[in-house]
Formats: sequence, structure tokens, C-alpha cells
Amino acid sequence: MKICIIGPVYTSYYFGGVATFTESLADGFAKNNHDVKIITDYSERKFTINGTSILSIFDKPSRKNYRMPKKIAKEILKFNPDLVVSSLEYGLSNKIVNNYNCKIKTIHYLHAFPSVKRSKLNNFFVNNVTKYICSNSDYTISNSALTSVINSEIYNIPSNEIINVGLGYDFMKEIDKNEETSYDDGKKHILFAGRLVKEKNVDCIIKSFENIDDGSVILDIIGDGKERENLESIASKISKNIKFHGKLSPMEIPRYLKKSDVFISLNPHEPYGIVYLEAMSANTSIVCPKTGGQMDTLINYRDRVRFVNPYNIDDVSNKMKEALELNFKELSKEYIDKEFSYQKVASEIEEFYVNSINRNKK
Repeated sequence: MKICIIGPVYTSYYFGGVATFTESLADGFAKNNHDVKIITDYSERKFTINGTSILSIFDKPSRKNYRMPKKIAKEILKFNPDLVVSSLEYGLSNKIVNNYNCKIKTIHYLHAFPSVKRSKLNNFFVNNVTKYICSNSDYTISNSALTSVINSEIYNIPSNEIINVGLGYDFMKEIDKNEETSYDDGKKHILFAGRLVKEKNVDCIIKSFENIDDGSVILDIIGDGKERENLESIASKISKNIKFHGKLSPMEIPRYLKKSDVFISLNPHEPYGIVYLEAMSANTSIVCPKTGGQMDTLINYRDRVRFVNPYNIDDVSNKMKEALELNFKELSKEYIDKEFSYQKVASEIEEFYVNSINRNKK
């Protein structure tokens, strides 16, 4: 089968989670023996780390260029795939493709939902563009049950299926390379990694840490954002065992995850939260909210996860303590590759596509 993936890729300008999805999903389909091509606005490389072809239609980042949908559609039609999987505004090409060749089936993948933290104008734009893309695609898939229900019930953007994302191949490569499984300071480490913004509730993590700070535990905070100065001020009044590491390269995160005893993040409405999956692959215990897209997966791993009310400091403190003492069977590399790889994600999307085509033939 010929498959085209359209979305952002890793560049020196952009390295978000959707770029991981674009490249790793393409690699996953390629590993399943399909003919795959990525078409994007701009790339500094011609191939992914696993050798999948990347076609760039501009010589600089051009996601806001009004010509992007037509230029991407032109290349899709030239490639003539059986299936297109799109993300974000790249899905604007789907209507053009369907108008010229209805045999090419299009899937738009929803990674998130409009946030109340954004401006009303921003949400209005995102919501209406997403609705337009999905209504002009053959199918819509969401990355979690939460993403699906919010987009459907609140924004009237229904999904045909829910398929969780996997671990990026670049991350899996780095996690396999790092052999250190503990710090050499003799202390236990709790890790937060993410943007330092209000919805992440990092202030609650810091205040909760005060209740368990007996000198034997370090709280490591990786990331940057609008709240950093405020959080550093709060931390300075609480403990010298809270360390801010600033923004690090995504390739540095696996090393910290593997050496930490607990990973914690408290965003109560995470669309999926791939970092929880990354922590689990590092065999690190997890503290997370009782709500969020990560529940699709983590609910099946209660032996290594503690679920909390992210607004209750006592609850978070208690679950931190419990997580530090958890003993569980480590997940093997073979298990992680089988259950959390993009090869599996690609297989699930292919199965959905084939079943949908067969139903339509009846």
C-alpha cells in the first residue's frame, strides 16, 4: 500500500510532539512494508532516522503560507497514495486531494482540543479550521478518549476512531543508549519535565514536595516558560533540594527519566501525555492526575502509577511518598517495542482503514 503522511517534521525551528508523530508514524508504516512518503512545508533532511523519504515543498518554514495546501496536494496527487494521514493545518490539503481523486482516502488525526487557556479568537480560529478539515476528510482519528469526547461533545467534531500515539523512534534509540539507572549522590529523585505554565500545576508539585523533604530526595524540574521565575521564587522558600535545569534538548530527557525514581506531571487535561509513556518505558514510577488522555494507557499499569487530585497538596505528597517506595516488574525492551511502538500505531490505523473500506463495499 502507498501511504502519505503530511505534517511537521523535526527542524532547527520546530521539534514538537506532532513532528515526532509525523516521522515515527511514517517509519512505522515503512516497517510494515508499505511505500511511504512524508510531505511537509519545510525540512532540513531528506530522510527520517529510519530512512523514510521526506519531501519539502518550501526552502524555509512556511506553515502560514496560503499556498501550502495546494502545493502539498499537488505532490500528494503526483505520488498517488492509497491513504493520506494528516495533522494540524496540513489537513487543509485533504479537500483538494478528494476533489481531484476520490480514490485516495484521507484520515485527519486529532492531537488535542481547543484550550480555555488560549484566547477566544485563537480558539475560534483553531476550532473552525479543524472542523473544516475533518468535514473534508474521509475519516477522523483522535489520540485519546479525552480528545475524542471534548472535540465531539463541545466542539461538534466527531471522531471515527481512537488510536493512541506511540514512542518516537528517536526517543527509543536514546533510551536504549542510556545505561545509567540511578544518580551517584545516594538520593532518590523525583522528576518533572515540561513547559512551566499554570496548567501544569508545577506550583502544587513544589508545595507538595515540602511535605516529604527530609533531605534524602531531590525534585528535578526540567523546562522553561512564563511561570519559571514565580516557581523559582516559591521553591527558594521551601527547599534547597529543588533543582531547576532549564530547557533541555528532547534527546537529553531519556537520561533523566532513566535515572529518576519518580516522574510527576499534574496537567488535569492532557490530550494524551506522551511523556508518561516515556517515563514508563524508562521503568520510572509515575504520579499523574486521575483525568487526562494518559488514562487510556496508564489505567492498565496500576502497579507503577499513583493517581492524584492535582489540586490537593496532601494527596500529591502522599502519592509521591508511595511512588518512591513502589516495587514493580520492569518492562522489557521487547515488551515496549511490541506495545508502544509506532509500528503498532501504524498497524492499528491500517486495520481501521481496511475495515472502513470493506464496510463501504457492502
